Amino acid sequence: MKCSWFVTLGAMAALHAARSSAGPVEKVVDLLKDLKAQIEADGEKEQLMYDKYACWCEKTSDRKAQAITKAQDDLRDLGQLILKLKGKVATLMAELAELA
Repeated sequence: MKCSWFVTLGAMAALHAARSSAGPVEKVVDLLKDLKAQIEADGEKEQLMYDKYACWCEKTSDRKAQAITKAQDDLRDLGQLILKLKGKVATLMAELAELA
């Protein structure tokens, strides 16, 4: 990123040098104005990227929270089913023992 700043600054300096024979102070002022505009444009781009990332994070967090809640419910249901089936197995084993 820093390298692109130097390239941009160099390009702006070359452009300004080729423009007109303005004084050195005016050239510096023009370069600073261009640099300010470039920084503001980069800031807007970075804000858009951050907003997209924040949205993705929020959606992903919500999706993961829902998946965790569903998995906890499934664990509870499966635990109850296991206990129910253990009881049924014990009952059937007792009936089998009576028949034997």
